[in-house]
Amino acid sequence: MRAEVLAAVLLLASASQGSSLLGRVEASCVLIERMSYFSSCCSPYWHAKAVVLNSSGEYPLEPGEVIQLIVYAGGSPQDPGTLCRVSGLLYQRRGELKLVVTGAEGFFKPYGPAGEPKIGLSVSRRQVGVGESVSVEFSVEEAPAQLALTVYYPSGESRVLAEEWATPGHRRQLELQLTDPGSYTLALAARSATGRVYVTSEVVYAAEEAGAASLLVTVLDSESGSLVDGALVYLNGSLIGRTAGGVVEVKELSEGVAEVSVSKAGYLDSALQVKLEEGANEVTIALKRAPLEAHLVIEAESPEVSAGEEFKFRVRIEVSREASVHLTIFSSPGLSIRGMEMPLSVERVEEVALRARGARAGVWAIRAAARVSAGSAATYIENYTVVRVVKAEEAEPTACLTAKSIRVQVRGRDALASLSATASAGADASRAADEAFKDLRLVFRLHELVAVESHAQRADGALEVVCTGVLKPMREEGGVFTVVLTDLAEVGVLQVIFELPRNLSLLKAPRGSRVVEFNETTVVYVAASDVAELQYAVKAREGGRSVSLLPVAAVVAVALAALAARRLL
Repeated sequence: MRAEVLAAVLLLASASQGSSLLGRVEASCVLIERMSYFSSCCSPYWHAKAVVLNSSGEYPLEPGEVIQLIVYAGGSPQDPGTLCRVSGLLYQRRGELKLVVTGAEGFFKPYGPAGEPKIGLSVSRRQVGVGESVSVEFSVEEAPAQLALTVYYPSGESRVLAEEWATPGHRRQLELQLTDPGSYTLALAARSATGRVYVTSEVVYAAEEAGAASLLVTVLDSESGSLVDGALVYLNGSLIGRTAGGVVEVKELSEGVAEVSVSKAGYLDSALQVKLEEGANEVTIALKRAPLEAHLVIEAESPEVSAGEEFKFRVRIEVSREASVHLTIFSSPGLSIRGMEMPLSVERVEEVALRARGARAGVWAIRAAARVSAGSAATYIENYTVVRVVKAEEAEPTACLTAKSIRVQVRGRDALASLSATASAGADASRAADEAFKDLRLVFRLHELVAVESHAQRADGALEVVCTGVLKPMREEGGVFTVVLTDLAEVGVLQVIFELPRNLSLLKAPRGSRVVEFNETTVVYVAASDVAELQYAVKAREGGRSVSLLPVAAVVAVALAALAARRLL
């Protein structure tokens, strides 16, 4: 479909369905979901959501706004977190912004990964009196992130103070009123465009009344005697802070006996009682290391691989405390041994790519063994996975058909049925056509399907497959015709579209379908489930003449425009 025709369809569809065209826009953005390919019998396109970094043009897009990209020209499979420059027509429907890129109306240019964000969270004071407030500031640098700032109250309740997409350089400040005594925990969670989550926190303590005592808590490692950072310190069960440089201090406390407790991952909890007196008070707590525990998981990306092909597997090691790990990977038959040293804190994922050597088929065992040590403690763990290696000629080739959709153009006592799909880039065209033929036969196995034709052609680097046949609907009593599609979920069909000319009455539409009238045609859109059943009948004659069918070409043209409009909107 030519770009100017596509733009005209977009304008007409926007006006008819309550959308508004906003103008031409050029923007830098980062994808927040994988760019996917949609194949239809009109004009295929790529689509993904993205967060805007900056923009120019006829409509001002704010940094952090989320838009839907619809790319007809220049699209390609891109991962979340990809930085790109895009230009096209921007419109809005039901509060969602969509930017359409065609060859004549703009461009799509990916530039590679945008990186991972660095987040910051700070408070103006860590100790205040009840009724006072603190300033909370949070920021994002280096890459965009979806932020959520949450405050946890002494009562155990929580409230989200801010939730938004933020771009590099974003900095925001707000005030938090502390109305009750106890600890307030502020947690800033950030999800990057690639889906990784980062969390940081701060603690503010609100004292019920100002006292004359202060307390300095020092936390040490019982084995090494070194200061322990990041330990949580509680006073009478209320969190008063997190150690920095091994210490935390709280002032304006009431005199008397109090309990101080400390916890940190990788250590055993410790608590003691102290007598707070007027003036400065100090206490030192030595934490004992927790018993060393470690777990190892190894999993292959695919359970089967052809000889000579590269395959990947992942090794994950989890430890209960900071440790040093020596990991060795064994494989058989014929793969080299690989060893590596790495420090671990909480969790580490190591990805390794190996190549199967030779053409010998068989079952290969890949084993990972690790010696984990932390101070004087040490443990040995291992696990394995199995990969079946087959000769190249034994591997069952497949076209990997995706984005499957079915269209049924009813013409009265028969119908034209077609299946559209996209094959993997390296698939053989004849095999892809054969797979589409089998899928169409399976879906319409309750009907007579004749004159089936399948063909595949390459477009924009992908292989598009269309399989078409003449369908004989099942006839019931009273001139009612029925079309039944089965095994849609098994085949992997995403959508079914029925088209009926005006001389046919729609009697029964599949559950959850959407019926739209387009001039002389009734179009029924169905989100595919296991079975889709449609019933219709021929209308009575009007004025002694029956209503004639539209020419098939006209029906197809109207349906293509409708499908294009529906997909864009």
